[in-house]
Amino acid sequence: MRSVFALFSEFDKAKGVVSSLLNRDISIKEINAVVQNAKARLNLDIKHPELKAEVSLYPGKTSLEGLERLLTGIRPVNTQDTGTILAAGVAGSILGKAAQISADKNTNSLQRALVSFGFPQRTAALYRENIATGQIMLWIRSPDRRVPEIVNVINDYEGHDIITIQ
Repeated sequence: MRSVFALFSEFDKAKGVVSSLLNRDISIKEINAVVQNAKARLNLDIKHPELKAEVSLYPGKTSLEGLERLLTGIRPVNTQDTGTILAAGVAGSILGKAAQISADKNTNSLQRALVSFGFPQRTAALYRENIATGQIMLWIRSPDRRVPEIVNVINDYEGHDIITIQ
C-alpha cells in the first residue's frame, strides 16, 4: 500500500478528484482530506458551525457523497500552525489528532504530524503553508498498482506537489 498526497488550490477541483476516484471504485474509506474549517464551511454551503449537515440542504439528494460526505460531521481540530482544520477520513482523523496533540505542546503541529507520517521536513513545511493559506490536501491510500491511475486523476484536476509515501 502507498499513500498519495496532493494539494489543490480550488475546492471544486478537490471535489472532482474525490468523485472521479469513487467512480473508479476507490473506497471512500481510503480517501482523506485536510482543509481549514472556514474554507470547508464556505465551499460546502452547510450552515452548522461544526459542519453537521442534514441531507435536506441538498435538494434531490438522499445522502451525502464524495467530499461532502467526508467533511460533514467532523469536529474541527485546533492547530498551532494552520489554525482550525478539518481532518477527515480514517487516516486523516489520526493525522488531525496527532496535530492537535502537538499543538498542545506549542509546536508546528500539523507540520510535525505530517513528518510523523513519513513526509520529508521540507515537504511537510510546504504542505503546512499551503493548508494555512486555504488549500485542500487530499490523501489517498491505495495498492501500489493503482498509484499511477490516482496520480493521473489528480493531475487532471490540477493537483500539485504530489508525493507518494510507502
